[in-house]
Parts: sequence; structure tokens; C-alpha cells
Amino acid sequence: MPDHQQTFVQISDAINGAKEILLIAHQKPDGDTLGANLAMANWLRDTGKHFHIFCLHPVPPHFQYLPLWQHVKSTEDELEHIPFDVVITIDSSTLSKLEATEKNSKFWIGQAKKLLTLLSV
Repeated sequence: MPDHQQTFVQISDAINGAKEILLIAHQKPDGDTLGANLAMANWLRDTGKHFHIFCLHPVPPHFQYLPLWQHVKSTEDELEHIPFDVVITIDSSTLSKLEATEKNSKFWIGQAKKLLTLLSV
């Protein structure tokens, strides 16, 4: 059985030590990925962390009532030169499902100090 306490401590340490955090939602966002990413963004905001959210596709109109949805960027230009300390993917089983352009997704993930992949089961 995995040591969940140790995992939580590692996640907490990574987030607490980060200055710039990127959340990446999977392509063609649904309620699961948006809800999870926006909930994480809300928590990051409440704890005083600086965050950005990226999704290849814009937030569909029927989800634009969710708090913080306006923070989701679908153009990489706005995020291109930010040195992210931590990249967090939520509700995406593979990096290919994220489908950010090849250029920036590999750059963001490659230069980040930590990559956290959080899955809902």
C-alpha cells in the first residue's frame, strides 16, 4: 500500500516552495477537469500562491459560471516566458491528453522543478 502521508508531504512541499505554478487542464475541457483545476486554483489563491491555468481549448460557455474560469488561458503566448517552478496536471491520465502545443508543453514540463500529476479515480 502506498504511503499517502509521504505523498501529501511531497506535494505540499513542492507547492509551498513554488513561486510560479502552472495548472494544465486537458484538451476539450469537461466539468471534471475544469472543476478540479479551478478548485485547485481557488485554494492556491487563498494560500497566496501565484498561479496560471492553461487549456488548449477555451472554457465552453456552459461552464463560464464556475469561479475563476476567466483565469484559464488558451493561448500560450501569455505564458511563454514565465519560469514555472511547479506544473500540475489534474484529471489527465497522460501528457498527450493535455495537448498543449509540443513546443511549450515540453518546455514548461522540462524546465519546471516539479511535475505533479493528480488523477481522480
